[in-house]
Amino acid sequence: MKKKILALAIGGVLSGGVQAALTDILITEYVEGGGYNKALELTNLGDTDYAFPANIGISKQGDGKTDGWGTLFDLEGTIITAGNTFILVEKNSRSQVIRDAITANDGTPVLATASFANGNDVLALADITDPENPVLIDVVGVVDSSNNWGKDLTLRRRLLEGDNTPVQKVAYDPKEWLELNKDDYTGLAIADLAPAPVKLTCTEDNIKTTIEDIQGDSWKSPLIAEGKYESTNSIYIEAIVTAVTNLPRVGLYLQQTGSDPLSSDGIFVETNVATTDLVGKTVCLSSKVYEDYGFTKLKTSNFDVIDADTAVPEAVEIKIRDTDVDENGKFDFQKTLERYEGMLVRLPADMDANVDGEQTMRVSRTFSRDYGARRDNISLAYKRPNMQPNQEHVAGSDEAKAQTAENKNYRMILESNEKVENNGSIPYYPTLLDDTSTNYILVNDSVVGIEGVLGHSYGNFSLTVTNEATVDTFVHNTERTDKPSLKTDTVDGSFPITIATQNVLNLFTTAVGGDENPTGQNRGALTQPEFERQLAKITTAILALDTDIVGLMEIENNGFGDNGALTALVESINSDIADTKNHYVFVGIDSNNDGKLNNEDTIGTDAITTGLLYRPSKVTLNSSGIIQMPQQHAPAVVNEDGKKIESGDNYQRDTLAATFIVNQTGKKLNIAVNHFKSKGSTCWEDVKSGKKVDNDLQGSCENFRVAAAYQLGTEFGKLKGDSVILGDLNAYGSEDPLLVLTQNLTNKVLTTARNTYIGGNKNTLGTPQFNPEGTPFTVDKSFNYVNIVDKMDKVKGKTGWSYSYNDEIGSLDHMLVNASLEARVIDAGDWHINSTESTYFQYNKEGKYGPVISDTAYDAYNGGEATPFRSSDHDPAFMSLSYKYGETDVGQAVVLPIIDNTINLTYAVPNGIETKKGDILTVKITSKTATKIQNLRFVLEDKDQSIIPMKLKDIQTGDFTIKMQLLRVEEDKEVAIANSDVSMDITVVQSVLPTEENTAGSFGIFGIMSLLGLGFLRRKAK
Repeated sequence: MKKKILALAIGGVLSGGVQAALTDILITEYVEGGGYNKALELTNLGDTDYAFPANIGISKQGDGKTDGWGTLFDLEGTIITAGNTFILVEKNSRSQVIRDAITANDGTPVLATASFANGNDVLALADITDPENPVLIDVVGVVDSSNNWGKDLTLRRRLLEGDNTPVQKVAYDPKEWLELNKDDYTGLAIADLAPAPVKLTCTEDNIKTTIEDIQGDSWKSPLIAEGKYESTNSIYIEAIVTAVTNLPRVGLYLQQTGSDPLSSDGIFVETNVATTDLVGKTVCLSSKVYEDYGFTKLKTSNFDVIDADTAVPEAVEIKIRDTDVDENGKFDFQKTLERYEGMLVRLPADMDANVDGEQTMRVSRTFSRDYGARRDNISLAYKRPNMQPNQEHVAGSDEAKAQTAENKNYRMILESNEKVENNGSIPYYPTLLDDTSTNYILVNDSVVGIEGVLGHSYGNFSLTVTNEATVDTFVHNTERTDKPSLKTDTVDGSFPITIATQNVLNLFTTAVGGDENPTGQNRGALTQPEFERQLAKITTAILALDTDIVGLMEIENNGFGDNGALTALVESINSDIADTKNHYVFVGIDSNNDGKLNNEDTIGTDAITTGLLYRPSKVTLNSSGIIQMPQQHAPAVVNEDGKKIESGDNYQRDTLAATFIVNQTGKKLNIAVNHFKSKGSTCWEDVKSGKKVDNDLQGSCENFRVAAAYQLGTEFGKLKGDSVILGDLNAYGSEDPLLVLTQNLTNKVLTTARNTYIGGNKNTLGTPQFNPEGTPFTVDKSFNYVNIVDKMDKVKGKTGWSYSYNDEIGSLDHMLVNASLEARVIDAGDWHINSTESTYFQYNKEGKYGPVISDTAYDAYNGGEATPFRSSDHDPAFMSLSYKYGETDVGQAVVLPIIDNTINLTYAVPNGIETKKGDILTVKITSKTATKIQNLRFVLEDKDQSIIPMKLKDIQTGDFTIKMQLLRVEEDKEVAIANSDVSMDITVVQSVLPTEENTAGSFGIFGIMSLLGLGFLRRKAK
């Protein structure tokens, strides 16, 4: 009933006479305007009225997907009177402009019942008996193609040649449509068709303009007057078609042979009617000249083929010239590209012969989603990947601004001519999916030999590829490695301890029945196969890191029980380690103080948390606890309409801290694992003006992260000994939080967020972090930690990074060491297994971090054995430290753990002593709590030993004094070797290696910062 009433309002009442046929109904206008200004017009070209039956409607194919059909509007009962129109508009449209345009022509807009089309959706008059498999009757748009055939334009149906009336077509023919400008609504509700095209015929009398004269030698065509964006007059041009493109612009490219090296010989022609059979032919056309946001172009749908037997010219190599400088004499890569705008070009192995080395285009974002363009492509940069401006320069500084400008100047987007939707393929790289283990594309690859036409879109130059890429096209400057390159060499009498960070990209056990986290959210795998793939990739990465301590970020905060993510990870890792002495355990926190470690012990209230794994054979946990991070409870922020845009209540993940004793020493090692507030969040300071701003490219919440850095530096600094702050600080190398924790050499004013508190919640506020008034605090000191990865990279003469965002790289994952620990550092770096890789290598296919990908793509990228590549989106950072056997802090005994009823004791031969085969090492062990004394002797089986390792069995836990001395047999007497005696106090502790009765968790053995002084394992429930 409702539809019939609507139909009467639209078309009036049918008379009892003859009814028009469905064949008289055509799609006659398509509007793809800005925002929700979208419309579709049907016209009844018959002599009688037409009422739609129950099975006819308007269908939409979303994004060209074969399974993307659905009903946009059911036309049942709708009546279109003879010679009149029916106009469907976007259901969310509120624009009075488009409505006024329709009503001005005596039409009535009707709201669609589903979201309208974008520029790559097909609209069809169809039999919708089966909505998901409609029978097409008349179509506008390219079926089964996701290319933007109809973006930002209006199309009006034309009369055919000889002014004949068009008929329904199920294949879109752009020649039957007049292309008008975006947001042109003037023809809606007018039943007249656009005139038939007038065929262009070029003659010798037409004065031809050269492309050089159109392009000129500057940024704008000399044929366009100052302050204007199109020429006054049309010109004629005759040139060879080098390419017909669909992306990023629809049209064709023309090229001539010119003589001016400072001017381009190519130009783009915007047209919706070009077909690929034109490539290689010489055509003539007439058009005005247009400037489209810095892109010189022509525009027409009418051209004349002059010569069908010409050939496409060879691609021209892009080369740097001395004249490619700006008004200040600084190199300007955009000026280089401007000279080739519209031309068929090739990316060479060296773009500048006057500079040492090979200056190539480098991959700055590998093949992945371009969210601005809503498609997959690759972003390139001249001679190096784009570095995030705040990585090496203080945020907001002139140097950072210059880096931002240079990144934009050096950028080029590598496009395929066909839009691919989440299937992992690249049309111009046909063998990519044959073997992704060898055909991969990495950030920092040099791109050599690619050919394409150079266009301009969305403020960037783009290269639409016309030839085929091979494995040799992408030259790896940062090669994949099966394990990180970490030096661990030490001097005699010393040994290494290794530490790493590992972001686990939301490892959640929700999909496999895991315990619930405080929020009830699942940010990780959505299915068991995804979880298994994710766990296998992370396990592979940690096994390859092979470090003694691993700090974890983004693991589900669902406690320390059998069904927790942390337990699942540790069990997975240990199951692949044959030697139990290399097994890991996790640091547990009894957050509810009930004396047990289980699923109820979460760290804070977020869905994710940090974690800490270690090998008890290498270090012994002394104490562990939580450093509470600031909360913000500021007044809410409202916009000019009074709508709340920021609650003022913001939180950070607490820091997990632990103190270890390095086994075989009495040295403490303090570690704080962090995951600061995200750059993608919103805090009070970001919207205090009523709108979100980010003038210094630090993202959101940098003041809140400054407060966190100050809290961390203050509280963690209370621990004595060697210390390292590690994890995802969500701050690039020179951003404000790093300046607080390291050094603020430029004396930049660093300000915290307002109204920060330690502890409590929004209902019961904790302790004000700085002052009761809650005013922002100007940080008055830095904590002088050393960014050790950055420092070691500089020593090696390289630029490091751990993260890629859009097409810029930088380090969010850090290892900051205090002065005493810096002296121990052997090596440090990042392992580029994630930031350089395509997101297609990630574990997920269900769209958690982007659109759902196809089964074919998932199998191609994730089939076979798990690899560490793209196990996360952050690269691991790592470092190695050197410790001397037997060295201790003042008053601290050497710690020796019992493993398999054995302790490992090492005698470091004092400097200046050269041992001989047959020398005897005597060991006297005296208990401090009993009278028992053990005397042991070991005969050296080799000479020149710097260390003598010993395995001692049946030693009980407790405190002992050990005295060791070397003897040498001289003249049948054992004589003490001078200066060889070594004495030390030792504490023997029970190792917490996992067994069948415990699965990996431990507190400290000597006390817990925030807990009781207990040492025990988390036992499995019986």
